[in-house]
Amino acid sequence: MRLMPPPPTAPAPTPWPLAPDQIGFQFPADYRAFVDAYGAGEINQYLNVLAPTSYPYQPGLPPGFPGYTAFAEQDIYAAFCELRDDSPADYPFPLFPEPGGLLIWARSLDGDCLFWDTRHPDPDRWTCNLWLLHQPPPAWHPFEGTATELLLALTTRAHPQANVLIPSDPAPPRWTRTEDWRHRPAPTSEAEGGMQR
Repeated sequence: MRLMPPPPTAPAPTPWPLAPDQIGFQFPADYRAFVDAYGAGEINQYLNVLAPTSYPYQPGLPPGFPGYTAFAEQDIYAAFCELRDDSPADYPFPLFPEPGGLLIWARSLDGDCLFWDTRHPDPDRWTCNLWLLHQPPPAWHPFEGTATELLLALTTRAHPQANVLIPSDPAPPRWTRTEDWRHRPAPTSEAEGGMQR
């Protein structure tokens, strides 16, 4: 992602081959390559790109890949189930861990969420779906591309929701790495071009 170069030091490597045995699926290749280069972090201190970590994702959750899916289930799924119960027509998509459910991979400080649509058995063919909290229903914005294609569209302002999800200041967009597989938080001196959880 040339517009937003990765940090000067590489993040600790994520043991991606363990994911299928531990959680039943592999993450998309483009996302794995992104995390391998950037770690987890923030764009313009606003849009958080999430990544698995070897420590508990949140208090009370397991470490590693199971912690990532536990966060998606116990935090994101639980919150969206309440919204769906109140207004089912506004929440027409299944959510992870439901079969083919949307799986979170990024969220903004305002509570907007970026999901993978996991219906396809090949994770490299997962497209994206954006949910914008402060927009009137329907707040869903499907994107027929990968996570990194969506990030490129947002950082280059080619996506119609770019100004909602990534403030334009600073420009060009700045990545702050906040963590990686082994480290949290990452040193603030590496805020030179990466992304975060």
